[in-house]
Amino acid sequence: HEALVRKPRDPLVVATFALAVYLGGDLPLAVDIGQSINRQHDAGFAELLEPRMRGKKGLLAEVKDLAISMRQALTEMTDEYYVANAMAKIPQAPSSDLIPV
Repeated sequence: HEALVRKPRDPLVVATFALAVYLGGDLPLAVDIGQSINRQHDAGFAELLEPRMRGKKGLLAEVKDLAISMRQALTEMTDEYYVANAMAKIPQAPSSDLIPV
């Protein structure tokens, strides 16, 4: 899915999302903490964009957008029909009763 591989994100958005998960879903606190992050990110990850300046509302909106993408990816990963169709497209996938013939 486009969570990070197909749609790279600002490292602050990813860090703030991770903080929100760690804090049990406390998004306002995660945004407050996230805005105080000033360490440089590891530029070796293609999934991360160059950081940009944004306000609290902008960061919150981008974190919510990432959360929606992550939820969709997790839903697809647990959907038998979606997984079966994805596996059917890979010739070297192991034989399974999930894969339509």
